[in-house]
Amino acid sequence: MRLTELERTAIMAWQDTQDDFDVLSFDAIADRSALPRKMVRRTVRAMARKGVTRYVRGCWTEDGEPAGSGYGLTPIGRLDLLIEAKRA
Repeated sequence: MRLTELERTAIMAWQDTQDDFDVLSFDAIADRSALPRKMVRRTVRAMARKGVTRYVRGCWTEDGEPAGSGYGLTPIGRLDLLIEAKRA
């Protein structure tokens, strides 16, 4: 998938996440990528339209507490992450 520079920066926020536990909030993505939250919101939603990320609601912590919603990677996104990680 062809990612923009911002999308390549944002996708690195999922580095070191597991396939089945990779849902991140906009705040977490902003912290991990050093992008402003407003830019993260727009960028991650654009990535969802491309099929790179997916919206997940009703998330829970490992301790069984509600954690709100966020975005995780699709299989295509996971592949894009591997490609970007090799570039870095």
